[in-house]
Amino acid sequence: MDNNYEDIEWQDGQLQINFSVVNAHNNEIQYILDGSILKTQQIKYLKWEGLIGNNNQKVGKWIPYWKMQGLFLGGIYDNLGLKQGIWKDLDENFWDQAQIIQRGQYLNSTKIGRWDIIHKNQIIGGGQYDDLGQKIGKWSELYINFFSHSSSMSDIIHEGEYKDGKKIGYWIILDRNQEFGGGLYNDLGLKNGLWVEFSSSLRNSSQFIYKGNYQNGLKGGGRYDNNGFKDGLWIDINESFHKLNQFTYNGEYKNNKKYGRWYIMYKKESGQQFNQIGGGSFNQYGMKDGIWVEFADWYASQSLVMFRGEYQNSQKFGRWDIQFKYENFYDYQLIGGGTYDISGMKQGQWIDMNEHSYNLNSLITYNGEYKDNVKQGFWKTMFRSYLTMANFEQRGGGSFNQCGLKEGKWIELHPQFSLYTQIIHIGDYRNGQKCGKWDTCILETKSNKFEKIGGGWYDLDGVKYGIWVDLIDKATIFSSITFRGGYINGKKSGNWIIMHRNQNFNYQQMYELLILQQFQWWRLI
Repeated sequence: MDNNYEDIEWQDGQLQINFSVVNAHNNEIQYILDGSILKTQQIKYLKWEGLIGNNNQKVGKWIPYWKMQGLFLGGIYDNLGLKQGIWKDLDENFWDQAQIIQRGQYLNSTKIGRWDIIHKNQIIGGGQYDDLGQKIGKWSELYINFFSHSSSMSDIIHEGEYKDGKKIGYWIILDRNQEFGGGLYNDLGLKNGLWVEFSSSLRNSSQFIYKGNYQNGLKGGGRYDNNGFKDGLWIDINESFHKLNQFTYNGEYKNNKKYGRWYIMYKKESGQQFNQIGGGSFNQYGMKDGIWVEFADWYASQSLVMFRGEYQNSQKFGRWDIQFKYENFYDYQLIGGGTYDISGMKQGQWIDMNEHSYNLNSLITYNGEYKDNVKQGFWKTMFRSYLTMANFEQRGGGSFNQCGLKEGKWIELHPQFSLYTQIIHIGDYRNGQKCGKWDTCILETKSNKFEKIGGGWYDLDGVKYGIWVDLIDKATIFSSITFRGGYINGKKSGNWIIMHRNQNFNYQQMYELLILQQFQWWRLI
């Protein structure tokens, strides 16, 4: 039997990463993000490790690893590759801020008996399965976006009864053990009558409650027609609506399609009046047409990012501008943009904006050329901080080949790069894959120059190996902690030493290669 590694992708409830998937010449699946070929383990945190049988089936004990660290979860596969006995499964929405597991029994890969939903070693929900794997009796289930946002968690529970795998009768919605809503399911498992429920994008900073009638699972009562389609005048709420950044879309629906002029309304916070700041028109087919003024979907408490340009049948066309405004600045400033061809592909010179840089400390753009929507040639990475009132300055960059993959020497910014987190990574790409020596440098405030603080080596497959010095995720130019140790096949192994600048505190952690073992960390005070 050979060891096998299975990768499973998990997404942040709010954050989505768009990447391309291509087949390499050796039929290996590759993931491309902004010109970089990302190995599976680089874009996914979860890996399962276990044994593979002669018929390529999973057998024996299988264990999940999260960010390279083994978890005391998993269970046993029999010789036929079926789950048997007690298992501890990761919840389908498991991530850093919602490390939720499900614990119960499998019989031939079918859930049976009592299953518990567990968070922080406490049972927060669960219920019974019958011998066919259907839910029965009373259940407590997590709301779809339970703990979906890192800074504003929403612990909402649904409680009610199942019959033959279908919800029946009255179900209540609990918010911190207080009943807050709910409604009835009919014998077919469809919502009926008056319901009070939360928005699907619920979070503590933007709680929306919807109250209305259902008929056989379809909404009714004025806003929806008898077929459950939106009709007439509507005010739609932006999915990223936040109490400190409130957007709505006001306009008309015909047969569930947006029609005519729609207005984008905005106010900073509750108590203020909504003002129109954008919008455009939909044609008779529900497609955007003509000039539109739109705004970035990502949340930014102190800024607005505007996109202005033309649509033809919902396809962007011609010149589009990107404008940026901080709340303390009265006028929008042009910071980027470029041209779309008739097919909606970017062409020629463009200035793209980094979607994760939108505060006073950090505004990052990427300046370069597109050909048929593919980045070509040398691209500059530009940085500006409004706190210093300085102009854009180049902080990084590198070249893309004809396939839009990074090639040669690159200087890349740390994901949290800002005025106080000026950290860069310097090294080589080969066909979109990191290779060779990479250095991590941090801005030294006294000399105002970048100095090496860490780094290591990638092999030809873009996998870390040998001795590395990794920087803590939350490092700043004022305080930086590094971890020094070895990698084997992209996984940490052996002793790792924690160092704070030039002081060695001799904290360490042991990583094991293949067998799960109890790990002990000494916490840095």
